Amino acid sequence: MGKVGSTAVAESIESASADYTIYHLHWLVPEKLRLDEEQFKSAVWKYRGTALERRLRPQYIWQGQYLSNRVRQLQPSGSKWKVITLIRDPVARNVSSLFQNMGLVGIDYRSQIRSGREEDLVADLAELFRKHYVDGQRAVLVDSDPLTWFDEELKTVFNIDVFQSDFPIRQGFDIYDAAVAEVLLIRLEDLDACVATAFERFLGLEATGLQRHNVAADKDYASLYRRFLDMFVMPDAYLDRMYNSKVSRHFYTEEELARFRARWRR
Repeated sequence: MGKVGSTAVAESIESASADYTIYHLHWLVPEKLRLDEEQFKSAVWKYRGTALERRLRPQYIWQGQYLSNRVRQLQPSGSKWKVITLIRDPVARNVSSLFQNMGLVGIDYRSQIRSGREEDLVADLAELFRKHYVDGQRAVLVDSDPLTWFDEELKTVFNIDVFQSDFPIRQGFDIYDAAVAEVLLIRLEDLDACVATAFERFLGLEATGLQRHNVAADKDYASLYRRFLDMFVMPDAYLDRMYNSKVSRHFYTEEELARFRARWRR
């Protein structure tokens, strides 16, 4: 799913080895790919002739469409896909995704910041987060749901159920094996500590350091992101739904979930 550190992983593999062809994408289920492409087409039409239009080039959708067909084809005997995916505090993921995708829902944050309307912009983003993520009106934005993504994508496409066995939380990653794919799943919170071991075990590569890109603190909306974090208080019912979920309890300890809650309740 998006906003879990996948850019850092993809670019780190590319820098470590020329032996792999790397595809960085978020969907393989055809219906999700179709909905996401329609969303981008609508945004391109809306922003036609502007600088934003040139940035709306969803390469991950086109790669996903290509690979979705490839995966459904029979693989040569003994040949398997190598899949790397990540999990992150689901609330933090959703906040990051909101900022990454705000242009798709008509929020031109650059012009609003230039015109001195940053406070109004934070209020608009808070309302969008409430509507899409807290209230669950998911028609607002085609986005991954961290509580269902593993079942929707990994289980549907590769027949891999990550919940069938306990996750080694102290290790920070696990490897799953199925008929058509091997999957490496890493907790973003442990990525720096475990990436060398995980890459060596899964790919036979020596990780020389993660390439950090696509991080909110480095974006041109960094100050806006910080203001949102300072002012928006997550409703307790939303935190309960996220942190009492099957996904959160599978990948995180009670102590870790308590720390996540404290961060958003402050």
